[in-house]
Amino acid sequence: MSSFSGFSLNSKNHDWIDIIVLNWLVFHYSGEVMYLSYINAARLLPSLVLVSIIGRLVDCRRMTELMYVVQLAVIALTMLIYMVNVQSIFLLIVLVTVKSIFVSIDNVQRNKLLSTFAKKEQLEQAIQLNALILNCARLVGPFIAGLCLAYVDSIQLLILPAGGGLCVMLLNRSLPDVECGDSKQHQLKPYLLQRPQLIGLILSSLMMMFFGLSISVILPVIAGSSQHYALYTAVIAAGSILTLLPVFRVNCSENCQIYGSIIMSIIGFCGLLVPGFWIAILSLFVIGAATQSFRTINRLLIQQQTIERYRGSVLAVAMMDRGCIPLGGVVLTFIIKHYNLTTALLLMIAGLTATLCCTYYWMRRFPNAELE
Repeated sequence: MSSFSGFSLNSKNHDWIDIIVLNWLVFHYSGEVMYLSYINAARLLPSLVLVSIIGRLVDCRRMTELMYVVQLAVIALTMLIYMVNVQSIFLLIVLVTVKSIFVSIDNVQRNKLLSTFAKKEQLEQAIQLNALILNCARLVGPFIAGLCLAYVDSIQLLILPAGGGLCVMLLNRSLPDVECGDSKQHQLKPYLLQRPQLIGLILSSLMMMFFGLSISVILPVIAGSSQHYALYTAVIAAGSILTLLPVFRVNCSENCQIYGSIIMSIIGFCGLLVPGFWIAILSLFVIGAATQSFRTINRLLIQQQTIERYRGSVLAVAMMDRGCIPLGGVVLTFIIKHYNLTTALLLMIAGLTATLCCTYYWMRRFPNAELE
């Protein structure tokens, strides 16, 4: 588990540096806010479009073999992105799209492997530990990126994620084998239709990403400078880490935690409507804590409701919620361009309110049930 945690932390640190640097390069050199949504769509939409293929690959391939293929592809594509940088936005979007396919496979594989490192009663702690590691990277990565952007040529920083891929292969020469299903008998749709509570959990997560986490796309617009952008990203990560610490765990049902996290997200976005640097910091901190709390409980319930044979495919479907971030970003950047930032924030508040109502309905209509 220690080497697995180490490779997750290292990989995500490099990923966040890549995200911050690439977003800033595109926004700085083009001056076009819509390009931010295009780049983020290229990064996240493959997990939405190719969900079935990604799930089958993770469920039906050996873990070690898949890891080497994915990491070598990430290294090669990182080198190509470094050579192209911002000279051609179209070619850059194509390369980021292809790279994100392999990154999506890596994300689903890591989440599926969690169940091999923890017993059923320890699964919640394993998910929380994994989320804590990822959010530490989300805090450290933007901080390092901010320092590097201040002192190093930003284009040279695009090569760093290749080092992350090398470290992953060195830290994890082999991964534990899990049950590999027969691809011909792997029928995900009938399985999901038999478990409507899973569908409700996935749909609520899609809405949270579309109306809540899409703030990451418009964060450079809210920040206004590379230093504030890196700081705001780190503040959201700090809030995410806080909610994962044992001292801040709340002793109440999972349903109540999900309702509370959505309500706190709404409060955080309302705070962004008030001008002021410190109010923005506090609001983003609350948003980070609330959205991470929602995602942790949501992922826990999905894993608990899914048998091993379909876990990779169901997680791939669940993680396609990340594809809703750029979709929400496209809508938000369009509104900002043609109206203003306040209108975009009001839309997010209205969407999160609808998410709360729909989640309450799904939780009451389809209560969670333990696996047989």
